[in-house]
Amino acid sequence: MGEDLLPPSIADASRRKEHVHRLRGVNEGGARPEVSVRSFALTMDEPPQRNGTDSAQTPLETVVAALVGCKGATIHAVAQAMRYAYAGVRFEASSVIDVRGPRGVKGVRPYFESVDLRIDVFSDEPERRFEQLVRNVEARCPVANLLRAAEVALTIDWRVRPAEEATAD
Repeated sequence: MGEDLLPPSIADASRRKEHVHRLRGVNEGGARPEVSVRSFALTMDEPPQRNGTDSAQTPLETVVAALVGCKGATIHAVAQAMRYAYAGVRFEASSVIDVRGPRGVKGVRPYFESVDLRIDVFSDEPERRFEQLVRNVEARCPVANLLRAAEVALTIDWRVRPAEEATAD
């Protein structure tokens, strides 16, 4: 399995690379924090049953969105390094959380029990190249590995579909 992993894409693999983004946030007394990073703004909220106004995604939905975004960016970087041709990627994700955890019930973790992700890669590359792409993306995706380290049951269903289906709905 390890023999299929690409070499590091940093000139000196032993060099520790630090990259810190400064975030700022404000919450004016509700369940709707507003966060800025670089020149971007991100607003989150909770549904009414959790005292929010349902005007934006929840923080946990944002984590699942970060997983999808990270997989997409990592697929792109690995595909470029491999010269792997693909016409697009589609994602579907869902998650399960025991709401007792964030509400303070002892012994119930306040974050995901599980996250399920389906990834459809539209490509006409051979199966062995697709498998190499998957192995490298799984090894490099920071958000997926963060969820695994938190012992979230992360299930990822990778599928390859013909490139011509990328534009079909």
